[in-house]
Amino acid sequence: MSIFATLLLIQAEENARPWSDSSISPIPEHSVEFDTRWVEESPRAVPYDNGLGKVRAQYAPFSNFQSGRHWLRGLNSTVRFYESASVTSRGALHFRPRLEIDYARSGNSQAGLKVESLYALAKLWNVEVRVGRDHLVWGPTDEGGLEFSNNALPLDMIKISAAEPFQFPWLFRYLGPTQAVFFVARSEGGREMSNAYVYGLFLAIHPFRNFEFGGSQSIWIGGKGARSKHVYWADPITEFLHIRHGPFDPGPQSISDHRIGFHLRLHLPDWGNSTFYAQTLFEDIVFEGFDLNFTERMAYLTGLKIRRIGALGSWSFKTEFRSVPARLFRHESFTDGHSRYERSIGSPLNSDSMALLAALRYRQNERWSYGIQPEYEWARAHTYRQVLTSSGNAGKAIRLNSQPEERRLRIRLDTHFRFSPRWKLKWDGAYEHIDNFAFAAGRSRHHWMMGTSILYQFSRDTLSE
Repeated sequence: MSIFATLLLIQAEENARPWSDSSISPIPEHSVEFDTRWVEESPRAVPYDNGLGKVRAQYAPFSNFQSGRHWLRGLNSTVRFYESASVTSRGALHFRPRLEIDYARSGNSQAGLKVESLYALAKLWNVEVRVGRDHLVWGPTDEGGLEFSNNALPLDMIKISAAEPFQFPWLFRYLGPTQAVFFVARSEGGREMSNAYVYGLFLAIHPFRNFEFGGSQSIWIGGKGARSKHVYWADPITEFLHIRHGPFDPGPQSISDHRIGFHLRLHLPDWGNSTFYAQTLFEDIVFEGFDLNFTERMAYLTGLKIRRIGALGSWSFKTEFRSVPARLFRHESFTDGHSRYERSIGSPLNSDSMALLAALRYRQNERWSYGIQPEYEWARAHTYRQVLTSSGNAGKAIRLNSQPEERRLRIRLDTHFRFSPRWKLKWDGAYEHIDNFAFAAGRSRHHWMMGTSILYQFSRDTLSE
């Protein structure tokens, strides 16, 4: 459901993903998809410890935003099925399994069935409750943003949100239609501080017709070994309110891992039905040395999407820039960082990195469309020393040594063909050239991928682009 479906014409025209929807799917409901592709790509480990915190993650951009799908070097096949069933007028079940069959060149083939999502949904008045495994996507892009996205396998959670945008009473009505989302989830086992709790709140307001502003906070706390960190029953509440009995820095004695974000989105209907969007995300905001929040702890994302270019509106264009500081997604207690099964839960672009992309799409008619998307990325593996303030909080980070900068130039191509209201065919490919792969000077790599997928939708609803 669109966060402001009654106000934004774009939602009616484009099926654009709303901020409030945490159930984004690679395929529409009541459908099945078969995908097969040959992949020549070597995943690169994200540097584990850079002196500011730890994270355990892999970076393989060909499989970004694939709900935690790990592709091997070789032939990879995936079957996705998405179905939902209404149990009552106020409740439903959603089920999205994924069958993976991979034949690696090295001979280490694998096959398995994963539950991409499985949750029960219930509505009472204007409150919607979801219990189970589901995507949590907060951000301005179709895949999410910096804090949460569909890059990793979804979390098991309880999510409470407004079923429809609501308005506050009295003077607060000038905030406009408002959406709120609260969730509590648990991380997977088999990691440091395993089965930790992850919880957060997202709030978005729409004070003007074409303008949206919001904020969010998410926290990791508890888990295996948490007792040694002196976690008390009231800490989830006091941590959320920033009333702490422990230090603010993300050091070994810190009992939680905080992230606070803000976003805005401006719709420009007279400029090709365009949208300008921006998002910032802070890692453990500190109040002593407040300027460090902006110079060392802030990640940001900004972009522009033009949906209609030309007299017939057949062309569309998007450009986007991301910057992630060295500290983001890392922690000393939660040493696996902001990840799930070694995939970033938020932006796949991990710490100490920047990326720029541009995407151009041409829709020839109702059946054919074509896309091209060049991307350029910089990544660093510097190590740092954390300077502490007189009160024991994290101060300025001092760089100790530098590694060669890894640079990636990537281009993606795709063609979509809808040969009936229920059937859709897609061909796509990508090529990537890497300088200083894994931060080794002079080490170049060439990666490529080619694939095709076919989707069948059981209902007669029009397939989405």
